Amino acid sequence: MNRLRGLAEFLDEDLPISPSGHDVDAVSDAAAELGERCLARLAAAGIPDPSLAATLADLQELYAQLRRQELADRHLRLAECERGLARLRGAPYTADLLDQAGAEVARSCGLQRVVLSRVEEGAWTPWIVHADAGDPWWTLNGRVLELRSGSGPEGRVVAERRAVLAGERAWADADWPDGPPYVVAPIAPAGTVIGLLHGDHGPDGPACDATDRDVLSRFAQGFGHLYERTALLESMRFQQQQLRDLLAVLNATTEQLTESAIELTAALGADPVPPIPPAAAVLDDRLAALTGRERQVLELVARGARNVEIAERLVMSEGTVKVHVKHILAKLGASNRSQAIALYLGRQSPAM
Repeated sequence: MNRLRGLAEFLDEDLPISPSGHDVDAVSDAAAELGERCLARLAAAGIPDPSLAATLADLQELYAQLRRQELADRHLRLAECERGLARLRGAPYTADLLDQAGAEVARSCGLQRVVLSRVEEGAWTPWIVHADAGDPWWTLNGRVLELRSGSGPEGRVVAERRAVLAGERAWADADWPDGPPYVVAPIAPAGTVIGLLHGDHGPDGPACDATDRDVLSRFAQGFGHLYERTALLESMRFQQQQLRDLLAVLNATTEQLTESAIELTAALGADPVPPIPPAAAVLDDRLAALTGRERQVLELVARGARNVEIAERLVMSEGTVKVHVKHILAKLGASNRSQAIALYLGRQSPAM
């Protein structure tokens, strides 16, 4: 930046822009524009000017260096994006994936604020917000916003299925808080946009640029495939667990029938055989399979807390709470909350 400023002073020209020291794009654009001005001077002079020719060569060299630095920075950020996606591949359930999404996008894409939104039925709903509690972006959590087809960043992203840079406030969505340019990328694992990722460098940070757009786009693409894969594996595990539970009941019932004498008179007046609860060791294994967040949710469910109360207590959306409850029921083999509470409290009893 100091070198560029010195060349501008030599040419007795103002810098075309006032870039920050960290904005490689802005600095390289300024170098290119100064080079154009220098060429114009040479053409107007009519005779070779050694000092201008040397300055032009210096500007061209500086521009080339800045572009190389820009490409290196882009390569490093894309590599960190891939590392972030690799870290998320270890999430066993979609709820775990969503819990980690906001922080991981910020970490691996070099952004400060991140919003993950659902897209459905002509609307988009900010669902997971990674920002300070008092930040304007935080207030968007849970709002249902109209999706204007083909207009505004969100409508254009859904229509074209590609990331965009919302650079001008007049073009930005009226529902979005004022602030510096941000990026929006689609989550479309099967060709249909099911979610959006918003990101920027914070209210006081630099404006987002084309590199931010491309990095967030790559993360959104990888995240969509990860979510689809995790949801499929989760469904398979749930079905496998149901099959194992059914086989366990059949096995226990068969053992009862073979080890007990069958008395016709008793059978005629007997009540239906109640469902056989899982053995203590099996239940312990299922409880141990719960994640730390799922245990917190289960403890609050056992205390009689509603989903909205759990969401407030654990600082998450009500939709995320519902996903956690669904996974808890699946892991415990319970068909409803009452059964899950009974199993959980049974293992917490001192007699156990």
